[in-house]
Amino acid sequence: MGKLLLSGLRMALTVTSRNMFRTTNSLGHCRNLTVLFQNKCVIPHQTSFLETSSASPSKPFSLPSRFNHSDSDSLTPVEYEEICNETLESLCMYFEELMENLPQLKGSDVVFGDGVLTVQFGEQHGTYVINRQSPNLQIWLSSPTSGPKRYDFLPSKQSWIYKHDNRSLHQLLQEEIAEIVGDNVVNFYGCAYSGTDSSQ
Repeated sequence: MGKLLLSGLRMALTVTSRNMFRTTNSLGHCRNLTVLFQNKCVIPHQTSFLETSSASPSKPFSLPSRFNHSDSDSLTPVEYEEICNETLESLCMYFEELMENLPQLKGSDVVFGDGVLTVQFGEQHGTYVINRQSPNLQIWLSSPTSGPKRYDFLPSKQSWIYKHDNRSLHQLLQEEIAEIVGDNVVNFYGCAYSGTDSSQ
């Protein structure tokens, strides 16, 4: 009887020890993942990172999975700053690329600093100012063609939307800058956070 009890106790300790080892390994793996997923413990096969390149207009930009809020949710200030900065930097790079490659834009200028992107097309076409508005979690645009607009980020559209006409910042730039340089020359839909569909 004593031998049976001892044998049963050894089996229980073995099972407990194995379960503890599995649990410890899982938690350790999860803790390592927090470095990649910003303190959100997630299972790898449930996570899909989408391309986040913002430099080249030829590569459509997709929203990282950690920013997939519903439109009723507000971005945190940290998320807003990251998305806004990537948007403005991507636009700045694309405007610079256009001015370097298009002779009709000779004499134009792009200046970006402290959250303000200024694009000067000269007296004929005027100046665009696109700037960060952190207190409102918005991007503001001043266009010489269409005037001032305030854009909110809508995760479902993966873009900055002017709520009065439901049109995106990149859609407006696509149309207005095309009037300056030509319809088949520009493609703002490849920039960061321009949306998933150029027909939006």
